Amino acid sequence: MTTSLAIVLALVLFLALLMMIEAGYRLTRRGAMTSAAAVTVGGVTGGVSLLMGLVLAFSFSNAGVRLDYHRSLAVMEANAIATGWARIDLLAEPDQAPLRGLFRRYLDARIRAHEALPKVKEYDALLMEGTALRQVIWERMSAAVRASPELGTLVIPPINAMADAAINRKVAVHTHVTEMTIAFMIGLVLLGALLIGSSGAEKHGRLWPYRCIFAAMTAVAVSVIVDMEFPQTGFAGTRAADALLVELRRSMG
Repeated sequence: MTTSLAIVLALVLFLALLMMIEAGYRLTRRGAMTSAAAVTVGGVTGGVSLLMGLVLAFSFSNAGVRLDYHRSLAVMEANAIATGWARIDLLAEPDQAPLRGLFRRYLDARIRAHEALPKVKEYDALLMEGTALRQVIWERMSAAVRASPELGTLVIPPINAMADAAINRKVAVHTHVTEMTIAFMIGLVLLGALLIGSSGAEKHGRLWPYRCIFAAMTAVAVSVIVDMEFPQTGFAGTRAADALLVELRRSMG
């Protein structure tokens, strides 16, 4: 999700919540609600509000965990590439220059891949380019240490770590809360707004400051949750972690 889409989602949801509160208010005012009905509506409103709070809390927590995982994977990948780059110095002089060139090209492909998000097709295409380069790095590195198995125990593990980090980041990019879950969360807050408007119709009237506070806080909470599910381009991004790859590339010359 881009930053602009996150803002649009929050604004649209804010207006929709206010409309649902007003709809609940008008529907209740139009019909004569008895005292018993008012008690029932109040009980249902309390139950839905409790469920709404639990769903938002768990969704926020899970989205935060996934966001932290995205960031940790970026750090792990930067460390793996940096280690592999440093251990090229252990190889024979003729093998170093070709491998350094491959490392630069590989890191360029990885950076471009994550800069391409949220364009998933372009991201996947750049991933294939990076995978092909990593395979060439593996072959060159294996050939360079074939005569010295002891050296292979030092230079091969970082290549494996690079592959693991790339695969884990790909899975993380494609792993999000389901669309059905997001639809349920949005539907639940809209239903809660309808019931809140209905429960306040008989006694309190239109309390616009409280309506706006509820609508604003709920809309922001939902939009932040959705934004954290797509951390590459939204407010809650992984830019600081991704910048490690860019800084590493600059250090390679």
